[in-house]
Amino acid sequence: MRPIHIAELGAKPRPVLVLTREVARPVLNTVTVAPITSTIRGIPTEVRLDSSNGLDHDCVALLDKITTLPATALGRRVGSLHPGQEESLTDAIHAAFELK
Repeated sequence: MRPIHIAELGAKPRPVLVLTREVARPVLNTVTVAPITSTIRGIPTEVRLDSSNGLDHDCVALLDKITTLPATALGRRVGSLHPGQEESLTDAIHAAFELK
């Protein structure tokens, strides 16, 4: 499962979806993440998230804003992506990088 953490990202802590594969995380000093926002635009590069993912309200992961952070920037885990959302994640990554 892909975890959702609170991370030091810019001016304030915000939730992020961790994209780095689980087996690699313990040996890397950086992680690749997608920031999460409550501003929902309804575009193909977003993955919808809600309280079932451990978040306070409806929001989206922004796959067109993927970034890499120091692993130490990750704070507490607040939730995770459900296995059924992996296809939406794949579709959003394909759209963000024009892989389709």
